[in-house]
Amino acid sequence: DTAPPRQPVVLVTAFGPFPGAPSNPTMGIARALAKSAPQSFPGTKVVIAYLMTSYEAVAREVPALIAAHKPDAVVHLGLAGRTRVLRVETRAVNRRNPLRVDAARLRPPDARVRPLAPPALMSTLDGPRTVASLKAARIPARLSRDAGDYLCNYTLFQTLDAARSGRGPPVAIFLHVPRPRRASLKRGQDWAKRPDMAALIRGAAIVIRQAIVASRRKPR
Repeated sequence: DTAPPRQPVVLVTAFGPFPGAPSNPTMGIARALAKSAPQSFPGTKVVIAYLMTSYEAVAREVPALIAAHKPDAVVHLGLAGRTRVLRVETRAVNRRNPLRVDAARLRPPDARVRPLAPPALMSTLDGPRTVASLKAARIPARLSRDAGDYLCNYTLFQTLDAARSGRGPPVAIFLHVPRPRRASLKRGQDWAKRPDMAALIRGAAIVIRQAIVASRRKPR
């Protein structure tokens, strides 16, 4: 008898609070995705993981999750509080801000993520196609080449570096989301342009589907 084909695996991570952001919408997005995964992504195993926004936690947990689940694709979710749209990150750089503390109130010991790694690594999901899919669903989105110098960039760089060395997934992307608009609050025109929580959840689901399709073209 032949063994059944391996079920594709997608790892989705979300962050908790951090200094300046006492609540993080990616936690709610991930919880909603976990509930809808069997219907939204049939035939795919979706692993949801919640990360403490600390360098030590990310350095420990992301490699452990990749080793344990061997995902075909990884979609990281993070908050970009000053943006109004979903940002599909196309690049991670080998740097981190040594002056900015994480949720554990610790600073990174080195300004580089990996001392011997390249200065930048490119995301392995088609960014323009992903943004086009989001816009087709009327979700405001744009490409970004700057994931910052904090935990979001650090997390993506770690995952892409693992993929580069053959230890990680063939497809990896980071999706930055804005603070969601709440109907009960009126904060002027800028606030009104932000997507609400339902749109953020739909947007994350679209990116996950794009990652699933891309992973089929890049078998492990």
